[in-house]
Amino acid sequence: MSKENEIKNLMKKLNLSYDEALELWNCDNGIETNEEQNALDNKAKSVKINHEATDKTKRKKKEYVRKVDTKKLELLTDLKNYLETKGIEASIIKEIELNFTLENDNYTLKLIRHNKKTKK
Repeated sequence: MSKENEIKNLMKKLNLSYDEALELWNCDNGIETNEEQNALDNKAKSVKINHEATDKTKRKKKEYVRKVDTKKLELLTDLKNYLETKGIEASIIKEIELNFTLENDNYTLKLIRHNKKTKK
């Protein structure tokens, strides 16, 4: 059945005007003609959106100032001095680790200070 015939049948059966029957047929067949909606869609499509970050939205990175743990540095220095008295050359990297070579084998000692656990 053609579109026009279906619209005429709707007009007869439901006693509708042509415009009402046309609107009902469009709704039944998934065709929506809303002029206001079409105007808004066209307006939205014409707007260009830039998804790149601008200078205003970029975060400034906070400079991290590393704190030197003097207790760890002191312990590693004492260990280094002890190894050097035994004739073993050692080096301290930051205040974290101590590297040395013993009989052609490389060793690394890492010193980690554990924080106190808080009660919940």
